[in-house]
Parts: sequence; C-alpha cells; structure tokens
Amino acid sequence: MEKDLPILRVLRILMLISVLLTGSPFLLFANKIYPMILGMPFFLFWSVLPAILLTILCAIYAVIANKANPD
Repeated sequence: MEKDLPILRVLRILMLISVLLTGSPFLLFANKIYPMILGMPFFLFWSVLPAILLTILCAIYAVIANKANPD
C-alpha cells in the first residue's frame, strides 16, 4: 500500500465540505436575503458554488494523485 500524501487528505476533506454545503440548513435563510453575487441571486449562487468548487477540487486531486502514482 502506498503512502498517502497529506495534501490529498486535505483535498478530500475540502471535497466533503463542498458536498455538505449543498444541503446545509443555511439554504433556508437564502430566500430571505437579496444580495447579488456575480450577477446571480444569493440562492442561485449558493446552489452553484458547491458544484464549481467540487469540480475544481476533483481536478486538482486528480493531477496531484497522478503525479504521486504515475502507474
């Protein structure tokens, strides 16, 4: 078994947090406020943010994991 890099553990934790953001109770309050973030209402931004964040984190994870284990 190969040794796991600490950065990969951190990336996995960040990915888990990103997934948990999709169903957070914070969304209950999102319809009650009306800021615009990047031209989107807050609720839409909060719904799109985890998907974008997870995509970026998965890409970084794949690059680092492939460099660590070039099988």
